Amino acid sequence: RRVYVFLTAILALSLFAKFADHLGLPKGGLADQLLKDIYEFIRDMALLIATGGVAYITNVFQQRSSFIQSLQTEWRDIIETKSALYTYTNLEKPTAEQYLAVFCKLSETIDNMRTVYRNVGETDDAIGLYPFAPLHDMRRVLQWLDPRKSEELSVEQRKRARDAILQSFYALRETFLDELDLEQPTS
Repeated sequence: RRVYVFLTAILALSLFAKFADHLGLPKGGLADQLLKDIYEFIRDMALLIATGGVAYITNVFQQRSSFIQSLQTEWRDIIETKSALYTYTNLEKPTAEQYLAVFCKLSETIDNMRTVYRNVGETDDAIGLYPFAPLHDMRRVLQWLDPRKSEELSVEQRKRARDAILQSFYALRETFLDELDLEQPTS
């Protein structure tokens, strides 16, 4: 926005200086000469000004493109994690090794989110809030399913856990995908 405002101001000043002769200013006066000098300077620097503006805008678009690619990678990782959690909740007698594998996958997904987002309100003195809490909700549900803590979970308990994980995933999806600026299909 600042670049557009700057370029618009430069163009407005240039236009004003160009047509200053028609404003009834005294010919050869200080204002007339100043406006002519401003117009000449802007005309001489136009290529440099335009190049600087284009370079800045190009940089902004490259940063956005890189951010979107990071989001897409993170989203794929979140989907893989959700699938692993869903599969785990369907196991009748999961082992500690299976639990640890899924827990590590979820933990990696949570930590990898920091490659895309920092905590909300994070400062040098405050940790802030994790950007997507539903991932932590999934972790809490998974910890409840730890086979080392309880002998065996009923089908109903695993279903409740699965439903809680899916509910967290849907909450995450609703807000996370807004960042991707996804297009609707045309047909």
